Amino acid sequence: MRLLGMPTLIELDTLEDNVKLCKSLGLDFVEINMNQLLWTISLLFLIL
Repeated sequence: MRLLGMPTLIELDTLEDNVKLCKSLGLDFVEINMNQLLWTISLLFLIL
């Protein structure tokens, strides 16, 4: 079984927007760059 995902797009304003795009494209996950302060641990719960 292969999973397909996408990188976090900085063009989108929030992690939630990235998750919505990922789901709409039929992808399995969003790769989150933890070097960006915008993506904090509290925002990770949006994926669950």
